[in-house]
Amino acid sequence: MKQPSRPAPVRKQRSRLGCLLLGNPPKAKPEEHYYRCGVCKTSYGPARSRDEARDIQIWHRSDAHRGGAPDGEKIISPEPPTTAELMEPIKTAFVRCGLALFIVAIFIYNAAYGG
Repeated sequence: MKQPSRPAPVRKQRSRLGCLLLGNPPKAKPEEHYYRCGVCKTSYGPARSRDEARDIQIWHRSDAHRGGAPDGEKIISPEPPTTAELMEPIKTAFVRCGLALFIVAIFIYNAAYGG
């Protein structure tokens, strides 16, 4: 009775202006999940998704432990992104927008007071 996994969300592509202001979109890190059995002291993986790691867990339980749940088993997932990693596109946008505003201010100043 395996439940179907939900499809991955489709990411929208940035327009040229979006790439100019925010930079290129960050590359998605490959997620690697591992299954660790606390009794056997063995690890299986990497798995591409948490569901795939659960499938490995179910297989290991039935193969090595006759369906029982061993103590200390866990699925190890990647670390969530840090705040600095999440703020990187915003920082890039502020720097680029600030530079653009500075250039526009120079043009306005030259139009008003320049020759």
